[in-house]
Amino acid sequence: LMIMTVCLDNPKGYICRVQCGELMEVPDNAENFPDILTILASVLIIKAVVQEIIKTVQAKKQTVKSFKRAGFRKRPRNKNEHRISPCLSTPKKKKAK
Repeated sequence: LMIMTVCLDNPKGYICRVQCGELMEVPDNAENFPDILTILASVLIIKAVVQEIIKTVQAKKQTVKSFKRAGFRKRPRNKNEHRISPCLSTPKKKKAK
């Protein structure tokens, strides 16, 4: 069994980068068994990265959703807010001759 880490990112929004890690082989005999620690460490790091990405994506969806809904909510008027009556008109300046 062999494993390789592959990272794909999108740094500028329109081009994707692929970065391949080293190819690691799961040992098939007891002499090379300590090599499994490198593989397990890589798997744990990848798992942590994936969990962080999932958290970020879910938070972003919630933020976008609440931002889009914010304009549709009716906010209560502030009782202390001063309002200008609609019957007032703007004074006109006299034209200079």
